[in-house]
Amino acid sequence: TMVAVESTQPLVSTRVTFVVISPNCGVGVSSVATILALSLLEKEEEEVLLVDGKLLFGHLDVMLNMRTQNTVSDLIAHVNALDEGLIRDVVSPHVSGLNLLPAPLTITSGQGIRPEDMYRLLTELQTVYKYIVIDGGNFLNEMAVTYMDASNKIILVVNPDIASLRDASQFFEVCRTLSYPREKIQVVINQYDKRDGLSLSDVEKSLQVEVLGTLPMDRKSSLQSINRGIPVALQRQRSGLRKAYQNLAEEVLKVIDTSTITDAGTPSRSEALSKSSRLG
Repeated sequence: TMVAVESTQPLVSTRVTFVVISPNCGVGVSSVATILALSLLEKEEEEVLLVDGKLLFGHLDVMLNMRTQNTVSDLIAHVNALDEGLIRDVVSPHVSGLNLLPAPLTITSGQGIRPEDMYRLLTELQTVYKYIVIDGGNFLNEMAVTYMDASNKIILVVNPDIASLRDASQFFEVCRTLSYPREKIQVVINQYDKRDGLSLSDVEKSLQVEVLGTLPMDRKSSLQSINRGIPVALQRQRSGLRKAYQNLAEEVLKVIDTSTITDAGTPSRSEALSKSSRLG
């Protein structure tokens, strides 16, 4: 029987994997993934792993000002013999306490990673880390579907413009084809400006969803954070953008409970890839 959980209890009692993704380039997927991971770390004080799923041209290590030779390729090479010790040897700790699994250092090694091996790696990572945030990038391909199959929640990042919403609508169609439950997908509006672009109600009406959160337009803070390697969540000044990310982390935690957690990590690899193959 289900027992009501008091608000003073931890919001999440299970392990949860998020993939942050968008069909649009330039909407800030990597920034949202990075700062969401840091905000979860701050809120929950649990281990959080950030995975750079952009196997070609990933740059989360740059955004976090980290220099390491260790990448996801080092774990993929031993995907059939992984244990916690090897995983922790490869994963790189950030000064904040966040853990990072960077993208491959070369295009060649990134191209050589197979979706079924990545799926197996993610299921192993889920046994070690309570929270995993994957930067799923901006392309709907086999690898993106593998990330979504392995995740409990899909954070869909959109911008408040017509083109972004049209692509988001098509993204929802793909998710229906893949038989994802509607509650698995949460929409976040990035670069939101009340003075310009579509309103929150316009976005919700167009996509027929309730938006989980909005992140304000703040080009200066965003650009400075990338160039300095200091994410907004770690900057000293209490900007509106930082507060918005903290609010988003709270909302993300609220939507996770035992009634809405999907069985991430349980489908067989063949099932995951048969779904993926529909995308060509």
